[in-house]
Amino acid sequence: MLRIYTVILEVLRELRPVVAAIEVHDRDLGRQLRRAATSVALNCSEGSGSSGGTRRERYRNALGSARETGACLDAAMALGYIEGVDASLLDRLDHVRAVLVRNVLLEATEAKAGAVSRRLAFAPAPTPTPAPTHAPTHAPARQGAPTSAGSSGRSR
Repeated sequence: MLRIYTVILEVLRELRPVVAAIEVHDRDLGRQLRRAATSVALNCSEGSGSSGGTRRERYRNALGSARETGACLDAAMALGYIEGVDASLLDRLDHVRAVLVRNVLLEATEAKAGAVSRRLAFAPAPTPTPAPTHAPTHAPARQGAPTSAGSSGRSR
């Protein structure tokens, strides 16, 4: 399990009163915030038990949900549903997003490196191309270029 998982749970706990305050004004936005924040924890947990592309996708989904959580908070403040959000809660949410960005990038880098090493491991050995025995000493004449017989290229 990722160490950030406990921070995600702390963020969820601290969001409970914020969600309740938002739901007084906009039930849908409150539910959206709850679903997005919960999705961060669920996708992180699922990703930590997965491997390869599935792991990367779960972390990417968790990152998207963490961003959505922040957007729900921004929207609620812009609409006047809440006055603000505790700075320490926003700091922890930023920390969660930063860790998820790093994990998504790390997973993508490792996947790319693994694909390259697999290609190299299973690729046939390149066949050497023979070196030319001699280099051409002159360039071939262009077709339609004037010859020494005159400008038309025909003899008269």
